[in-house]
Amino acid sequence: MYLFGSVARRAASPRDVDVYLEWEVDPEDQRAVDDYCALQPRIATDIAEGCRTQFGLPLSVHNAYVNSPPDDAWPEIRRAAAVPVLRRGKVVVAATVARAP
Repeated sequence: MYLFGSVARRAASPRDVDVYLEWEVDPEDQRAVDDYCALQPRIATDIAEGCRTQFGLPLSVHNAYVNSPPDDAWPEIRRAAAVPVLRRGKVVVAATVARAP
């Protein structure tokens, strides 16, 4: 899981917490995909509650499903993750560049 965006950059007034989920499952293994898909609502709920508790902000989940194609944030997240702000367990904090409004 990657934490990125305004919270990772320590912006003065973040609006939400951006997380990008990187799934470690073979997309060709249909049973594993089905198992992950069954767990995803619970995982998203747990992450959202943790973010609300920790940051007091809503959660924006990118790549929420195991079979989702990577979204347009992915290349910048990977670039920023090469030199992470923090790495704790499977969480990487990546200070991505702010997008133009």
